[in-house]
Amino acid sequence: MKMKKLMLGLFLAPVLLWAQAYEPALSDPTIEAMSDPNSDMVSYGFMFSNKGSEALSVEANDSLKVTITLSRSQLANMVQPAQAITGEGKSMFDWSYYENPTGDDMVTGVLVAPIPAGGAYDLKMEVKPKSTERIGFAANIQPSFMANMKGNMLENDAVATFGKANATDTDGDGVPNETDIDDDNDGILDTTEDPNTDGDNDPATNALDSDADGVPDYLDLDSDNDGLPDNIEGQPTAVYTPPSGIDANSDGLDDVYDFVLNTGIAPVNTDGADVPDYLDSDSDNDTVPDAIEVHDADFDGVADISSSGSDTDNDGLDDAFEGSDTNDGFDVNEAYTDPSNQLPNSDGEDEVNYRDIDDDNDGINSQDEDTNGNTDPSDDDTNGNGTPNYLDSDTCSLNEVAPNLTKTNINGCPEDTHDLADITSTNLPSGAVLSWHTATPATSENRIESTVIPYRTENYYAIFYDSENDCYSGGGTATTILTVATVGACCQAGEEAPNLSQTQLVNACPETTADLTTITADNLPSRGSISWHTATPASIDNFVEDPRTVGSGTYYAAFYDPFPSCFSGFGTGTTAVTVTIDSCVVCNAGETAPQLSQNQFNLDCGETSVDLTTVSVNNLPNATILSWHTATPATNDNKIDNPKTVTEGDYYAVVYDTVNDCYGNDGMATSLVEVKNTGRVVIGDYVWEDRNGNGQQDVGENGLNGVRVRLYECSDEGNGNGVEIGSTVTTDNATGAPGYYRFEVCSSTKLYYLVFDNIPEGYEFTDTNLGNDATDSDTNILGITDCFNPIESNLTLDAGLRLSCELQAQIKCQGEFICPGDTVTLTASGGNTFLWNTGENTASIQVSPTVTTTYSVLVSHTDNPICEEMVTMEIEVKPAEINAGPDVSISLGETINLTAGPVNTGDSILWSTGETTSTISVQPSQTTAYTVTKTTENGCTAQDQVVVNVDGDCGLQSGMAVLPRDQETGYQPATAMEACLGEDFHIWMFAQLQHLGDPNGEDYSNWTFRFRLPNGTTVVQNDPENVQNNLYCKEKMTEEDFGTYQIGWESPEGCTGNTSVTLTLSGECTTENNGTAVGSLYPNPASSGGVVTMELLLGSQTHANGVPLVNSSSKTRETLWLSLYSVEGKLITPAQKYLVYQGHITIDYQLAPVAPGKYVIRVIGNGWADSKRLIVK
Repeated sequence: MKMKKLMLGLFLAPVLLWAQAYEPALSDPTIEAMSDPNSDMVSYGFMFSNKGSEALSVEANDSLKVTITLSRSQLANMVQPAQAITGEGKSMFDWSYYENPTGDDMVTGVLVAPIPAGGAYDLKMEVKPKSTERIGFAANIQPSFMANMKGNMLENDAVATFGKANATDTDGDGVPNETDIDDDNDGILDTTEDPNTDGDNDPATNALDSDADGVPDYLDLDSDNDGLPDNIEGQPTAVYTPPSGIDANSDGLDDVYDFVLNTGIAPVNTDGADVPDYLDSDSDNDTVPDAIEVHDADFDGVADISSSGSDTDNDGLDDAFEGSDTNDGFDVNEAYTDPSNQLPNSDGEDEVNYRDIDDDNDGINSQDEDTNGNTDPSDDDTNGNGTPNYLDSDTCSLNEVAPNLTKTNINGCPEDTHDLADITSTNLPSGAVLSWHTATPATSENRIESTVIPYRTENYYAIFYDSENDCYSGGGTATTILTVATVGACCQAGEEAPNLSQTQLVNACPETTADLTTITADNLPSRGSISWHTATPASIDNFVEDPRTVGSGTYYAAFYDPFPSCFSGFGTGTTAVTVTIDSCVVCNAGETAPQLSQNQFNLDCGETSVDLTTVSVNNLPNATILSWHTATPATNDNKIDNPKTVTEGDYYAVVYDTVNDCYGNDGMATSLVEVKNTGRVVIGDYVWEDRNGNGQQDVGENGLNGVRVRLYECSDEGNGNGVEIGSTVTTDNATGAPGYYRFEVCSSTKLYYLVFDNIPEGYEFTDTNLGNDATDSDTNILGITDCFNPIESNLTLDAGLRLSCELQAQIKCQGEFICPGDTVTLTASGGNTFLWNTGENTASIQVSPTVTTTYSVLVSHTDNPICEEMVTMEIEVKPAEINAGPDVSISLGETINLTAGPVNTGDSILWSTGETTSTISVQPSQTTAYTVTKTTENGCTAQDQVVVNVDGDCGLQSGMAVLPRDQETGYQPATAMEACLGEDFHIWMFAQLQHLGDPNGEDYSNWTFRFRLPNGTTVVQNDPENVQNNLYCKEKMTEEDFGTYQIGWESPEGCTGNTSVTLTLSGECTTENNGTAVGSLYPNPASSGGVVTMELLLGSQTHANGVPLVNSSSKTRETLWLSLYSVEGKLITPAQKYLVYQGHITIDYQLAPVAPGKYVIRVIGNGWADSKRLIVK
């Protein structure tokens, strides 16, 4: 048997064309041909060249696999050759077969051609002999093709299919790496995980491996090796979305992250520094690694799980974090479905620990709780409770100071006991107690529960304890030792210090020494006596030999037991006594008060002082003088330095011994002299706040300090242009009451007036002379009194001040007009008490008028209840009106014009057909409802519908209704509806409107209905036993349930028809709001790419009349997430995070550049959600 050769040349093709042939389970691609019985030496070539226009970047080590099988056959089907196709880089392979095999034996060969990485290719194939005549064809991976050679060289059908050998699919999602935009299926695009430093746009070459674990980031489920998958770290914690496992467009990116074509997860960067969290070993930059914070469930600062260094399934996630199945392939989120509740969160606040800069919410950032300064907060545990400071909001209030004990050693008889509670500390911190322990450092295990101990030789340890925070000073190390010992012959002196009859002792004149033995003790032991010492602790060395004759100094008493010669408390049980030796000098001032020549002086008008030295004394002892004082008893502190010029007042004379520096009868022997002002009068009284404005001083109305009062002499013109006499300001009187003033003037027939000014801002003078002159106001509106004559004192000149009535009340709102049903917030100001004509009594109210309405509010202030002001505001409602005309009937094939009106300048029209003119022509093939929407230039909308009935479409019409979540309300018919995510809805086809929603109203058991859903799925209902084949239901709507539903039907008699209905996303979707509400949204319409402002009321209470009232005492933070949806229910812009304080707030939301149209802004809070419709122009 002769052997012949077949030459193959292989060129490359784009992956997009052969994606279906990647699976190894597919059969090998084959070419069937026949041998040439008329020639002994024939070679055939199969070539693939890069002639196409498709582009492909392939991975290294990929290859094309072709299987070729030849068998015997007869010659047939000769054709002329086509133009041969050639290309560069042909790779020829020899393949041999034997001529004329026996029977139907087949000869099979397999060729594998390596594919150069990084090229752009399109597959072309040609079959040619090794001669000058060639035939070629282009297959583009068609399932079969014809290949015939001229000259009886090759004919018959040649069938070829192609595949790739060893195609790589790292994450096993059915999409090979070369077309997979997310090779590890973590939701983060390969182009994000590889910085493309080599510029070849291929993450497989020079790939980034951030954690150096041998697995590049784009194939690594844990790129920073902290044990938390990138899929978790890449997303916000509060709105984490696990993968759905669905990839409808087969691009390798899970559909839940494919909300905008090929964008994937936008990685979170919590600290805003360096790199995103999935590459950051310390995401919140608090110096505690994520590898600890993610795995520290018991909050001891140590990770509960550590890396094992093993990765069985080579997915980049260490086996220690894989759970029970360490070979589970690319499980991108492992057991995490709700990170907010699964990851450690020591303070239970809005963010988990690895993203929280203050893990214990004590107001101190975690990195600042590193008290020892070693950049590791996990080893700082001030209170020693096993929880580091950065995770422990209750840190110890104690420092490292040890107790300063009153005793540090005690001893006694073995049969006796001692109560440690008798020993105290002189430096006990506030809030702490003294705790006793049997060892150091102090712990709860070695603490002594009973402080009564026996006398035996051992040590005890005292330490400060903070019971509120359960901690010891110095973490248990700041202890002071107490030594306890026993004595052989037991001392009966005891431990207590003597309780003496006195601790101050003065000699009895004329004796020049003191006798300590006159002092006794009421706690003398049964055996022993008082011994006296010059120091403490008491000992034989400082024993006082003769305590009966001691001089000045401090002496210490102790109890002494002569056998076995011991002192109380081993010498520390002492009591100090101070001894003073009096010189026994006699004072010559005597004990009698001086007899004065006069006891009163009178000051005439114009006189300011008198000379007390003119007073003589009749009984002045020798060697003494007369001394003057301002009080009695006389002392050096109240002595008058210059008695020659004293003013009005009381003064005291006493005899003074200058030699012995002493006063008569120790300063008690004094005589009084009065200096009186008999020629002057006092003018003045009171300035008060007239709170009720009645011009009288009432109980509870207080005086006002700081008001200036000026006294003027009246001019010829009366109380104006006078000469100023004096000025003062109101101040406290002698009893501490505010608002008083006074002037002293000579009694005169001259006329004076007062001017009050410099009054507090916001006040005015009250009405004058409205009652009793002692309690009314005496000023005019300018603060000036009438002229008066100060012949005698006048303390009734008062001035009353009241709050001026200048409220400046006003109402503010956004915009000059609204659309019917819109809500607008009206805010009143100028006071602190409000009463609206709606009955509400808050500063802000929300109204939704359907017609132009005037709102009024009465504004007042609690500080000035008599002052109030009414203001009004008109809210103009500009409705949009549209009429599509009456329903009509036409014959099948007939055309009719539909006209909507009125249409004014600036109005826009949109029919459900997409047309924008007021009149449209339609030719429906079945009964159809046409909806027209009018939008005015101010953004108000109106909608109407006209039904065109077409004979021959079975007479059916469509209806749709929505059942809100958690409600048991009935369905209501409509032809176009708005709904909210999560609600239920039904679509009916019916003949009579009254039967809509009635399961027994019309029988459709023998009908066929086809419902084509917005997601492309078709639901066919033709159950002969189901009377409701005309009904389609969906519970808990998702984004894919919004859009147009196309409905077709066929009756048992063969009548057919079709129609469509549209479901859009509502702008009024509220769930579990707990008093929280979204208010105004402005501007609306808004500009694409602009900023819109949303008003919200967060963390509110509800007033009895249903009006939310902000709890202004709360300063609780809340995290909000704002997303933008189309009215078709599609997510346009992913959720943006806002951290706000509760109350009445505003948020500025940045719009992405979007097409003009209708949108919905959705707000998700803590357990609630709300939404608002937005028009973009």
